Amino acid sequence: MRKFYLPKSVFLGTLALFCANLNAQTKDDLAKISSETNRTALNQLWNDFDQEFARNQVQIVNYVVQMNVPKRYTSSEGITYELQKIESDGTPIYYRTPKVIQTLPLVIETNQGRKMERFIKK
Repeated sequence: MRKFYLPKSVFLGTLALFCANLNAQTKDDLAKISSETNRTALNQLWNDFDQEFARNQVQIVNYVVQMNVPKRYTSSEGITYELQKIESDGTPIYYRTPKVIQTLPLVIETNQGRKMERFIKK
């Protein structure tokens, strides 16, 4: 007769979920947190940030049209730039992603457990 063994990962996953459930907040805790939260202030902050974002978007569109520059572009090295904000003195602020070829080996190595350097042509 063949015995059935539960895989260690299934057991550990179930144990982790059980422990997480023990430490979760109760309904009384949630009610207390909710009653102590200043929703008016949070909504005001939300509206302020939303209005600031809208103003920034208008400034970005005006800058892009006036200066005839793209809002987003990728350099020949594989770095992506995106215009995020125009400072009060007119300086554009760009968001820059890292080079894809530099981050790819780390992602592949993490996900597949092997080195990627041998696959990259230098």
